[in-house]
Amino acid sequence: MKNKPGHIDFTTLIIKELSGEISADERTILHEWVAADKANEQEYHEFRKLWDEMDKVQGATSAEVDAEWKRLERLIDAEEEEYEKFSWSFGGFMKVAASLILLIAAGIGVYYVLNSNVASYQAVANVREVKLPEGTIVALNVDSKIKVPKKFPDDIRKVELTGEAFFQVARDTVHPFVVKAGDAVIQVLGTAFNVRAYRDEDKVEVTVEHGKVAVFHENKPGDRVILVKGKKAVLRKSTGEIIAQDNDNINFRAWQTRKMIFEDTPMTDVARIVSEVYHIDIRLEDSRTANCPLTTVFDNQSLETVLNVISSTLGLEVKKKGDIIILSGSGC
Repeated sequence: MKNKPGHIDFTTLIIKELSGEISADERTILHEWVAADKANEQEYHEFRKLWDEMDKVQGATSAEVDAEWKRLERLIDAEEEEYEKFSWSFGGFMKVAASLILLIAAGIGVYYVLNSNVASYQAVANVREVKLPEGTIVALNVDSKIKVPKKFPDDIRKVELTGEAFFQVARDTVHPFVVKAGDAVIQVLGTAFNVRAYRDEDKVEVTVEHGKVAVFHENKPGDRVILVKGKKAVLRKSTGEIIAQDNDNINFRAWQTRKMIFEDTPMTDVARIVSEVYHIDIRLEDSRTANCPLTTVFDNQSLETVLNVISSTLGLEVKKKGDIIILSGSGC
């Protein structure tokens, strides 16, 4: 695909978002572009549909993948020859885009053929729930991915996490369940806990809902902390330091449940939590609003309802600017 000189390559940004490799700044640029024009929004959603087709390639045989590579080479060559014959319309764009997405899919298919013992599950735009073969249930937050052996070995159940997930581990006293999240290692027998381990954050947080969890740095297995219900551990990636403490965040699972409890909570924290739950940028226009307290409970309600309650309670006005929501007014 050829790019217009001097323009941002939004195709690359879309693919980076769908593959979980996009930065926060790039995501802002992409979604401003999507919101700016209906045609952009249509292109974006067409890409998502194409990306979803990649799952069908993962089970392909090596012969099928090889045949797909050859077919795609012919298709892309033909597209290059025809490129000068059509204007840069949405239809022509999507033909080339489809070739590119399918080429990526074929590459992923090759990876899965060569690594057939590993399955990968990813949440891109919405929370995704996965049930592992041995019964463990994993809820993945947006921009999160988990790698799981298609068949666990005889002695251990080990998975790898990038991003955030809530685990409800099937109890098995013989086979421990281990989560590797960056430099952190979490080991359990049967419990429920939340792990936050995004690549662009300097910490890994493990919060236990019930049961017992051991957390340690992969290079310091002897320096481990044991967590029980109501406790959490924070491991600093830069130093390897790990600290156990009480969990003072009653909304640590709000990203999954969409239940948010606010008890005299400052608006700066309310805006942050609602932003994380609904994956949108909410900002306070007036700094005097930051410390205004809010007491209410939201239980899996729409973003519109949440904003209406907040604005009417504190006398704020809701303004939308692309993917950004601005709450204006002096509030309390």
